[in-house]
Amino acid sequence: MNHTAIMLTRLYEGEVAKIKEINLDASMKKRLMALGLLPGSHLKVLRIAPLKGAILIDVGGCPLAISHDLAEKIFVVE
Repeated sequence: MNHTAIMLTRLYEGEVAKIKEINLDASMKKRLMALGLLPGSHLKVLRIAPLKGAILIDVGGCPLAISHDLAEKIFVVE
């Protein structure tokens, strides 16, 4: 198993990964944590919109759409 962190945007639909790090300011991190996006949490990529659109992920059984720009600041391990 590879433990090198990659951006969430590098995953494909259907892939599962664990959040390793979120590189955002404290207030934005707090908002994401309230939605269940915590380091150590597992997520699954459900759908990726074309042209750097939103990414639909499943975190703890809840679907969540996040922007491509935000997903670039979330690092995961597969």
